[in-house]
Amino acid sequence: MRTVLRKVGNSTGIVIPKPLLSELGFDGPVDMRIEGDALVITKPPRKTREGWAEASQAIAAGRQSGTATYTSEERDYLAPANGFDDSDRT
Repeated sequence: MRTVLRKVGNSTGIVIPKPLLSELGFDGPVDMRIEGDALVITKPPRKTREGWAEASQAIAAGRQSGTATYTSEERDYLAPANGFDDSDRT
């Protein structure tokens, strides 16, 4: 794909078509760097534990409402180590 550099105030800009931005998931700040003779634009790295608080609240809400769904791997992890569950108790 070829595009044109444009004057934007005292800087130079490039117009990136919306479908391309959508495909890449760019919707906020980006990082730019030079690699050889190429300008590389990437999403900034996520901050450590970004989104963990929201995810844990959603999980807790699902458990409280009884609507939590787990993958088979999560069910195996959460299963009692002795192989028994509460239904085996008398």
